[in-house]
Amino acid sequence: MRNARLDQKGVLLFRCCIAFFLLFLLSAAAMPKFMIFWRNAMLDYEVQRLAADIRWIQEMTRTAVYYNDGMPLEDTLDSPPEIRVQETYYEIRYFPKEPGERHYFRKGITAYSSTLYRLRFMQDGYLLDRTMGTFYLTWKGMNQMRRKIVIDAIGRIRVDRSS
Repeated sequence: MRNARLDQKGVLLFRCCIAFFLLFLLSAAAMPKFMIFWRNAMLDYEVQRLAADIRWIQEMTRTAVYYNDGMPLEDTLDSPPEIRVQETYYEIRYFPKEPGERHYFRKGITAYSSTLYRLRFMQDGYLLDRTMGTFYLTWKGMNQMRRKIVIDAIGRIRVDRSS
């Protein structure tokens, strides 16, 4: 009986090694799917945050009072707040001639636009220059992961999650 016990020395360690190896293989197979899920979640977060800030700037412009006195709105001190979108960040400016607060996108996310880079709204909620535009947010090198923020000329803002 004593010899049978001595023959099984190290079997528990061997079984634990096999269990850890199998666990490692399963996690290695699941890691690419998890990374795609995580990137989609981060991209959705950045798109929702940018859309919410655009809506907030639009609402601030609707509820504020600006004095024009016959001058173009850009030349007055009381110009409407604006949002400027760059490739790796966007900036909210409450006073256009002063630097505003910046929000940097997560590493790997870039933004670009076909027509817009600066957004300002009128008090009726329309875009100041009445142009329609789209912002695209993508992961660098992964164009299939792309989200759109569409802003039409009358100020409606929508998020398109389709690729």
